Amino acid sequence: MSGDKSAYVSAEYFTATELLYERVIIKLFQQYDLPIQITDPIRHAIRSKLWRMGKALSKLGGIQRKKLLARWKDGPDSTWKFEVLETEVNLQVLKIKRNAETQLNTELTKRRRLEKEVKKLEKTTKEQSKAIAQLRTGHSSNMRGLSLKSWPQCSRQQQYNRQQRLAAKVQGALSFCEDEGFEPRFVELKNKDTYKCDILDVTNGTYSGKENISPTPVSPQSALFIKDRYCISNEAFHELSVVSNLPSSNRVKKLAYEMNSKFEICETPSGTVGVQQSLQSRLIFCISQLAKQYKASDKLLPETIRIKLTGDGTQIARGFTVVNFAFTLLDDRDCCSAKGNHTIAILKVSENYNDLATALKDVIEEASNLNSVSVDGNIYHLQYFLGGDWKFLALVCGLESATSNHACIWCKCPKDKRWDMSMTWSLLDQEKGARTIAEINEKAKLAKSNKNRFNCCNSPLFSFIPLHQVVIDSLHLFLRIADVLINLLIRDLRTLDATNQNKRNLDAYVDVLNNCKIRFRWFTDKETKKLTWRDLTGPEKMRLFNGINIPAAFPDLQSKETLQKLWNDFFKLMASLGHSSCHNAVDFEQSAKAWVKLFTSVYQSKDVTPYMHAFAMHVHQFLSLHGNIVTFSQQGLEKLNDITTIHYQHSTNHRESEALKQLLEKRNRIEELEYEYQRSKQVQKCSFCKSAGHNKRTCPTIH
Repeated sequence: MSGDKSAYVSAEYFTATELLYERVIIKLFQQYDLPIQITDPIRHAIRSKLWRMGKALSKLGGIQRKKLLARWKDGPDSTWKFEVLETEVNLQVLKIKRNAETQLNTELTKRRRLEKEVKKLEKTTKEQSKAIAQLRTGHSSNMRGLSLKSWPQCSRQQQYNRQQRLAAKVQGALSFCEDEGFEPRFVELKNKDTYKCDILDVTNGTYSGKENISPTPVSPQSALFIKDRYCISNEAFHELSVVSNLPSSNRVKKLAYEMNSKFEICETPSGTVGVQQSLQSRLIFCISQLAKQYKASDKLLPETIRIKLTGDGTQIARGFTVVNFAFTLLDDRDCCSAKGNHTIAILKVSENYNDLATALKDVIEEASNLNSVSVDGNIYHLQYFLGGDWKFLALVCGLESATSNHACIWCKCPKDKRWDMSMTWSLLDQEKGARTIAEINEKAKLAKSNKNRFNCCNSPLFSFIPLHQVVIDSLHLFLRIADVLINLLIRDLRTLDATNQNKRNLDAYVDVLNNCKIRFRWFTDKETKKLTWRDLTGPEKMRLFNGINIPAAFPDLQSKETLQKLWNDFFKLMASLGHSSCHNAVDFEQSAKAWVKLFTSVYQSKDVTPYMHAFAMHVHQFLSLHGNIVTFSQQGLEKLNDITTIHYQHSTNHRESEALKQLLEKRNRIEELEYEYQRSKQVQKCSFCKSAGHNKRTCPTIH
């Protein structure tokens, strides 16, 4: 215990006598201001001295007692000397030194802080004086050309520098608030170029998005759309709602139940496994949404709405194949995407005529009687079309498969005449072989052995749709003809390698695919021991046709130059089909027939497929009738098949009809919510050419 502390001593550490001695010692050190720490040796020496003095005083009395006290007070015994070790004195001095150093460091820190504030004030004052001078003269300071650039034209470093300068100016401009007893915290800044609002934290000069300062609560509709769109489970959504500003899971579930109760979903007729809903109710909803889109674009929705009915089979699980039947509004800008395909029925049936006729009985009857709908007080007339791949169109039109003798859906061209481009086959003129619905109904009644049957086996399911409104699918047109070209090329390469007894050409084909960033390899079937390979996907075929160079990759092919032209011409024709219209239908006809002639000059006439026949004889007729046939593409329905598979795989209910009903309800909820609650994605724009879809680094104008 040091002598500079309080004289209060607790009895917890001393006895009564020791406590009395301790108080006397502390009082002595305080009275004489001794800069020495009270240690045990000093405490023992003083106690001994006091005990001896008390002992001597107790033996005397009267005059002698007075003389002894006088001698202690003013006499020779008034002073008492005792030895103290040097180390004890050094400890006290070291403590005093440390206290002094601590005080010095504190003062230095205060000084540095004051110097920093002074520099900041000097900088602010200097910037304010510059701003005042600019206001007086009307001239801005030199910013190395940044003031002349718009915000998107500046690089990230330049944008950062401008933000820092702006933050310093704002901090200086608002410094007067402190004089009035206020402290500015946040300032909202709106960029005139990007119309984006940022929040500036005045205290530290940092920026953050406006939504990070005051997040708005998410509506139950938006939450349900995100939950359905990305297959988020109830448990996962509940955990997210607990730790975020999402609505509660019970609230979202209640909204889903309310929406499901509005849908008219029932089972398919005649005991078939499947679900269906009213075509009229879905048409009214979709046309009303389409009318809003047209109104937002200052356009008028046509009085006649073109509707494409389509279907396709897909395997959503092992041993579980379904047929998606949907409709598409051809006047919708999203008609080629999954968003533009609206499901009417999901059927767990085989893709054959009898099953489809039974399961789609109610849908076909409703569509045949539904010629117009009333939406928001307006009457819209309906014009039906049929779309799909070759298998689906042949089934619903009552025709046999594509391998039969008269396989064409639109005319009665025989198999052995497909290659002959000197002949003319029409889809309207019966004198040029065109089919009709009445003729198919009549021919279907004939015996199978009758040669005049022309591939007709059943009555068309959609008899109210004429055959010229049964439009070929441009997606499968490209895929199936591309498959023929690829398989014929592989056949030629295998023949060459068998002749030369090596695998050089097959290996070169793998190298070509790898150069096109396509993973491919040959493998041998375990049962048949034959060489097999996988089919390429649609995007892979596009890359292959874009990147293949047959003469350079396969120099041993005799007709390599002709093959290269054959591939290039087909790819160009399919590309032109995307923007073809009535005025160039004749040119397309001539080019397509010339391509088939080139094909037969390289390969045999029996290699000409029904798709090639339709490509040369009927596509140009569809262009003349309907303008652009890309809107009839099955790309959206194929994507819808993938979405159906994903929804089924992520669901917990796999009990056939109940699972299909759940899929249809989820699809309906997504369709009703996505128009209003789907987030619009930001479009990337190039700062050099101002075009969308790329940036300055990948700009084709520069490179």
